[in-house]
Amino acid sequence: MASYSNYGAKFIDVTAPGGDYAENEKISDLCLTTGMGGYTYTQGTSVAAPKVSATAALILCKDKTLKPKEVAKRIYKTCKKLEGENSDKYYGKGMVNVFNALSN
Repeated sequence: MASYSNYGAKFIDVTAPGGDYAENEKISDLCLTTGMGGYTYTQGTSVAAPKVSATAALILCKDKTLKPKEVAKRIYKTCKKLEGENSDKYYGKGMVNVFNALSN
């Protein structure tokens, strides 16, 4: 979980990688994305949210007849459950998993 993450029981629906920056910055803790005319490593919810949106878009590309609640249900159902105490509080249904969402 990143240092800037929001969390709380019944507050988080799903989790997506957003990277985290600390004084001892390690590239492996950041997310590779496009921007500023090329690729860059960055962090934040502005990186995580598009991953969930893209998952929803790909699900709809596969089945255009799904309603929004059905897309959300598929995302929830196919998340990778993250281990740990209070995992629902911190990660909701788990980490968005595009492969699983498109395989169902």
